[in-house]
Amino acid sequence: YAASDFHHGPFAIVDQNTTVLLIAPAGNSQKDMQELKEKLLGLGAKVLVITNQKQLASGARDSVIYGLQGSDYITPFYNVVIAQMWACAISLARGLNPDAPRGLQKVTITK
Repeated sequence: YAASDFHHGPFAIVDQNTTVLLIAPAGNSQKDMQELKEKLLGLGAKVLVITNQKQLASGARDSVIYGLQGSDYITPFYNVVIAQMWACAISLARGLNPDAPRGLQKVTITK
């Protein structure tokens, strides 16, 4: 979700059992991402931040993956790849096969 979209519902499911992946590169949205991070931490969420900015990495409960530097228009694409690699690693660590998720069929039947 974009930081602004997160306020329209997803906050309702956040608690101390929630882990949030926050992609926060440098740019115009950084202030919003910092505010979102603080609200999430206030609700007890665990926050994993993908950023190229050290000030967003502060906070005792944060984990940080440093993203790549670049233009505000391109860094989200770099950081999404980092997020996909993280999701794959988490799936494998849990003993899941990311190439065969539960309930997904490779063939769709159209009637």
